[in-house]
Amino acid sequence: MMSGKYTKSEHSYRILTAHPDDEILISGLVQRLISTGSNIDFVCLTDGNQKTPGDIRIKELEKSLSIMGYEKPLNRILEEKKIYDAVLNGDDEGLLGLMDEAVGIISQGLEAYDRLLVPDFSGGHFVHDLVHYLAAA
Repeated sequence: MMSGKYTKSEHSYRILTAHPDDEILISGLVQRLISTGSNIDFVCLTDGNQKTPGDIRIKELEKSLSIMGYEKPLNRILEEKKIYDAVLNGDDEGLLGLMDEAVGIISQGLEAYDRLLVPDFSGGHFVHDLVHYLAAA
C-alpha cells in the first residue's frame, strides 16, 4: 500500500496531449509529478475549437492545470479547426505544413526533458492518433 509520500523525482517530463480536457485522464499523475518536484512542461496540440470556442477550452485547461499545481504558461500549438479544415478539404499540403509546425514546437527545447509522456488515446478521434504520430516524429 502506498503511503501518499513520494520521493523527489530526478526526471523531467514534457506532457503532450491532443486538446483541452485530456489532462483530466492523467491528473493524478500530473499532481504526483508536481508534488515530487519534477520539472514538467505541458504541451496541448490544439485549442479544441472544433465544437466549443477555443478560448473557452483553453481557459478551462489552464484552470484545471492550476488546480493540479501546474503554474507555468501553457504551450499550445495549433487551432484544431485548421486541422479539420485541411483534412475535410483534402489539403494534404496544408496539413503537412501544420504537422511540420507542430513537430518543430514539440521538439523545441525537448533536450531539457528526459521523458515524453503521451496519454494513450490511440484509435477513435483522429487528433489523438495524430499526437502519437507527432510524438514519434
